[in-house]
Amino acid sequence: MVADVAAMESLGVAINERARKLLASDFVPGALTIAIGFAKAPLVPWLTGREEVAIRIPDDEQLLAVLRQTGPLLVTSANASGYPETPAEVADILVQLNGQPDLVIDGGPIKTIPSTLVNCRLDPPVVEREGVITQGELAPYLL
Repeated sequence: MVADVAAMESLGVAINERARKLLASDFVPGALTIAIGFAKAPLVPWLTGREEVAIRIPDDEQLLAVLRQTGPLLVTSANASGYPETPAEVADILVQLNGQPDLVIDGGPIKTIPSTLVNCRLDPPVVEREGVITQGELAPYLL
């Protein structure tokens, strides 16, 4: 998770034309996660060995303030892999995690519909998970 495009670039990612179109859309900041590859070796140790990374700029001022102070953060989804639904309350989310996160921002109950994930590493980009933003809404940006 990052605060802005400059923070994405600091990770060494290759932001191609389609990813830039999405990043400039009304969906960002927001519930759009973009998977992209690297222009060079990842610049942070926790990305070493990966071919791509999924990045989101959240639409939450409290979280953006944290991200501006810390820089990019490695974050988990709000539900554990294999669980059918995302819990709406932080206490229920924490029960699913293996260990405790370093930071939890509790902004109240969350939407249980996940972000939409678009893989811009592929040509043409592919909606890998339809969430809050529909494939139809994204269609003009994926051409």
